[in-house]
Amino acid sequence: MYSYQRAHEIPDSEWKPIPLHLRTLFSPIPDPDLSHASGFENYLFDRYLQTLLRIFVLLGVVILPALLPLNIVDGRNELGGVRGLDRLSYSNIGLSHTDRYWAHLILAIFAIISVCSIIYGELRTYFRLQSSLR
Repeated sequence: MYSYQRAHEIPDSEWKPIPLHLRTLFSPIPDPDLSHASGFENYLFDRYLQTLLRIFVLLGVVILPALLPLNIVDGRNELGGVRGLDRLSYSNIGLSHTDRYWAHLILAIFAIISVCSIIYGELRTYFRLQSSLR
C-alpha cells in the first residue's frame, strides 16, 4: 500500500455519497465531517457532479423549449438547403425573420451568466471548506 493511501484511509467515516435524484438536484449537499482528506475528496467529487447536473438541466430546461420552436417555424425548407437536424439549428432561420437572432443572443448571454454564477458559487464554497480544514 502506498504511503498516500495509508495516510488518507478512513476506517470509520460517517460520510456516504448521496444518490443524485431530481428532487435533490437543487438542494445543497450537506457538509461532511471534513477532518479526513479522503472524505473531503469524495465530497468534492459529488459537488462536481451535482454542479454539472445543475448547469446542464438549467440550460436544457431554458434553452431547448425556447429555441427549437423558434428555429423550426417559418424556416428555410429543403429548397434552401436545410434538411434533417439542420432544421433545428441556427441556420434554419429565414432571411425574412432575422429578428429571431436576438433570442439566440439573449439566451447565449443568459447561459454565460448562469454558468459563471454557478461556478463562482462553487468556488466560494470550496474556499470556505478549504479554510475550515486549516
